[in-house]
Amino acid sequence: GGGVLKQDFRDREEYTQFLRLGYDVSPDTNVYVQGTLNQREYDQKPPVVALNRDSDGYAVVAGADFRLTNLAQGGVYAGYQSQDYDDPTLPEIDGVAFGANVDWFVTPLTTVRFEAGSAIEETIAAGASGYTDNSAGLRIDHELMRNVIVGGAISFANQDYEGIARDDDVTGAGLSVDYLLNRNFSLRLGYNYADRDSSVTGLDYTRNEVGLTLKAAL
Repeated sequence: GGGVLKQDFRDREEYTQFLRLGYDVSPDTNVYVQGTLNQREYDQKPPVVALNRDSDGYAVVAGADFRLTNLAQGGVYAGYQSQDYDDPTLPEIDGVAFGANVDWFVTPLTTVRFEAGSAIEETIAAGASGYTDNSAGLRIDHELMRNVIVGGAISFANQDYEGIARDDDVTGAGLSVDYLLNRNFSLRLGYNYADRDSSVTGLDYTRNEVGLTLKAAL
């Protein structure tokens, strides 16, 4: 309707601390255990807003980083994660924590990257403390010319809300062309598609996004 919908109640600070202990099994493989703490503090609290969404969380995982000759490299981990909310009406979220990222060098010019992960995310949905985001994605990049890289990606995420009967599936796809101007700068022309299928009526959407990005690397 042309009005302004203020979103200040979403503003927050997030702090993270982690400690990792690793051991080199071989020159190409490191195994580790890692503990992570986080604090999420919202700028606005009751009575300005109805709920105090401040929370504290932690994750404990075991994993490995590896390199398989010149064909693949990456890492995997799994463990447990939890997020506890200050407001007593917001239920705690806990469950399995996992993650993976693997780069497969199919040819000297083509790379396939697989990513997956689980994370506890924030929401302002009424009655929900947050949601667990379980996602996986696949991306292929090919060096068409020395300074031109074309890529494509697909992804899927399931977002399971805690405290309310809501479950979203988000499917994504994308295409991109990177033009390397020099060693420090590049241009990317990209298209991204996203589709959300929600168990709650009226929350589905489809998004088409085209963008031109300038990247700088030092």
